[in-house]
Amino acid sequence: MLSAQAGTAILFSLLFVDGSNCGSGDKLVRQGSVLCRTQQGFLLFELVVVMMIASLLATWAASRWASEIDDHAASSTGVWLARVGDAVRQELKVRANAWQEVTLTQSSRFDSDRSDRVETLSVRDLITAGHLPEGFLTQPSLRYELTVHVRQRIQTSCFRLLCGLEALILLRPSASEFEHAQDSNRLGKILTTLSGTGLVVHPLNVERLKGPQLDLANPPWGAIELLPAGTIGMHVSNPVLLKPRDRFGGVYVSPHGGDCKSWGLAERYLNPLTGNCTCPEGYVPRQLAEWRIDPPHEHSFQATGVRSYICVAPL
Repeated sequence: MLSAQAGTAILFSLLFVDGSNCGSGDKLVRQGSVLCRTQQGFLLFELVVVMMIASLLATWAASRWASEIDDHAASSTGVWLARVGDAVRQELKVRANAWQEVTLTQSSRFDSDRSDRVETLSVRDLITAGHLPEGFLTQPSLRYELTVHVRQRIQTSCFRLLCGLEALILLRPSASEFEHAQDSNRLGKILTTLSGTGLVVHPLNVERLKGPQLDLANPPWGAIELLPAGTIGMHVSNPVLLKPRDRFGGVYVSPHGGDCKSWGLAERYLNPLTGNCTCPEGYVPRQLAEWRIDPPHEHSFQATGVRSYICVAPL
């Protein structure tokens, strides 16, 4: 921009010098040490042309400058969103571990009626939980509104129906950014910084929230309103699993959510996940082994044998 203005000033100076040093005529005239051609009425036209060229150069430079600023803002917004995604992932991990500890001490099964409930988190909530540092910006560089939606993923084949926790992190463009948010260049800059984990509601396909790894309807969940074009998102999940060496009441619980454990005919060991010698709903018992106790001893409660079972979910 400055270069264009300087060039215009130099051209203006040359024209005025030529007009002041040259006399009338239509041929090259040497006046002292100056060799010049008289303008003969074309000076105003040339000034207009030079001004037009200078204006075009200045406009191009300003447009390029504004475009670079928007590119940097889009990239920083993507980096900001990725950092929030890491914080949400950590929050889901903490919640999954806490839920696991609670359910291991309860005999009731998971309430599937809670599966449609969606909780909303903010950046301030993540800061309070310690997943983001104090002073972390609550808004990205671009004027987008962030919401984090968390829900429980339910499936009958998982441990007490709960397979895990999942979250959708959504950046909705504000009203002032709605038009610019649909620009493909801006969308590309933001998604590039997310390294293939981002989602977008593209202006050419507003019915889908789609990315290279996930394809969801718009709106993705029942509790979320229709997302406008240009919305950027991330999907984060964390499974709820039992570890191979988790303990309950002095006995080991089978790994990865399997509802099974050995117990005796005299109810010396109860199934820790049901509270009695039965399998949970949807599972069937399969005998593993049988031991004879002869003669009965003081710890067998007068039982003559012990059978071990495993609870298996039919395919």
